[in-house]
Amino acid sequence: MRTDAEDVFAVGDCALKRDFFTRKAAPIWLASTATAEARNAGTNMYGIRVLHQIQGTIAAFSTQIGGISFASTGMTCRSCKKEGFRIISATAEAPDRHPGMLPGAQMMKVKLTFADRSGIILVIALAIQKKVTVRELDMMQIATHPLLTSAPTVHPLINAAHQSLAKLRATIKE
Repeated sequence: MRTDAEDVFAVGDCALKRDFFTRKAAPIWLASTATAEARNAGTNMYGIRVLHQIQGTIAAFSTQIGGISFASTGMTCRSCKKEGFRIISATAEAPDRHPGMLPGAQMMKVKLTFADRSGIILVIALAIQKKVTVRELDMMQIATHPLLTSAPTVHPLINAAHQSLAKLRATIKE
């Protein structure tokens, strides 16, 4: 986060971002990216030695429109194809509470995208940063609560990973 000017650091909207996957300049202006940059700049400014650096923006964000929540992290299927990434993806839906007939329950939809050979996930912030594979996500233990999440037996993250793994296995057999 150090600039060419002595003792000047740049973070947030005034700093160039690099895409985590392509390393190309990325027009990303998100608080999640800026705060990670600020923490990195602070450690550099005070000479704190850490084994961490920002590997590029993964563009993690969430919003709500008309009472519907949306979130995204990483590359879209469209951007993966544009950049030449070969991908496997799957979508799963489940109620956001269990059982699904509880008052206020709504359907939650998740789409996961993985590199088709390595199985490395291309979405979900922490999983991207840790290079989680489809196999690891398929076996993930996930915290659930009847009033907060889907049932663990139908959780859309795990089900989408399971479907992607099946697609990945099918491409390997071909």
